[in-house]
Amino acid sequence: FAPDGGFLAYNEVEDDGVTLVLRDLATGEASRLESRPMGDEGALYTFAWRPRFGQPVDRITGKRQLTYVDAEGSIRLVNLDGTDDRLLAKPCPEDSPPEGISLYWSIRGERLAVICLISSLEQTLFVLDDQGNTMATVPGVAFVRWPTDERLAYQTMGYLEPVPKFEVRVLELTTGKDELLRDDAWLLDWPQHERIILGLGPEFTARNRILLYDAYLLEMETDELTRVARLDDGAKTGDFAYLDPPYVPVSKTASFTCYTAEGAKTTGMVAFQTRVRDMALKLKRRGVHVLVSNSSAPLVKQLYADGFAVTEQAQKNAVYDAI
Repeated sequence: FAPDGGFLAYNEVEDDGVTLVLRDLATGEASRLESRPMGDEGALYTFAWRPRFGQPVDRITGKRQLTYVDAEGSIRLVNLDGTDDRLLAKPCPEDSPPEGISLYWSIRGERLAVICLISSLEQTLFVLDDQGNTMATVPGVAFVRWPTDERLAYQTMGYLEPVPKFEVRVLELTTGKDELLRDDAWLLDWPQHERIILGLGPEFTARNRILLYDAYLLEMETDELTRVARLDDGAKTGDFAYLDPPYVPVSKTASFTCYTAEGAKTTGMVAFQTRVRDMALKLKRRGVHVLVSNSSAPLVKQLYADGFAVTEQAQKNAVYDAI
């Protein structure tokens, strides 16, 4: 959904391919932006709303926009009424697959972080201005978070090394300064200018590399840390809980999860998914309304066969509602 709730963008999957659709919810009119074959990897279109929260608008067109990655790996902008579909930039290398490109708009929509997949162990960050010009290039970036349009935090890809390194760094775009914030953290969110949420003490379980951590709020000016309460610490009767764990792959080539190399066959993945199911049941017994999303893989269907109302969606995922 668009930030103002007036539009919906989605991948429409059919036997012969996938189409990126932009729909006006007030009129019901739909713009079919681009189509392409699904291919063996089942790749879907990547897109992001601009601006993220619907505040300011594009200072050139005066209209809110959708950004998407086309079949050639180019970044495109289109107005929400489907008009003025135009090229913004093509920062990624030619061999970077379109489905491996991630988009992150800054708060006001003046900067766009583009992360390009180079290989399974390599990604590069390109920071663009609103005209598509490259402001910064940083190798080895997993993902980013924006608190303002002038600075961003990013997680390095050191966690994929034989001895994992969990580095969170801050890039100041006005000065070009790039400094280490923590070397023992997993970047979760940066909701306010001087307050950032980190997972401290991160570690991977054996073999399948599921990430475990405790969440903390860091006051950047004072370096004060406050532990964030766990879901099962404070949830009470009448609350609503949404659990969105790493999805179990439905096939060896499924591209919507990168949390495990061996998928549902690994003992660790089964144990992790069982913990998620058990957490949902624990919350349910406490009177909490619980919603879980996951794939429609056989393991998941087996785990949620009892005590859950199952709603299967297109694109091989499902919603499990505790009953």
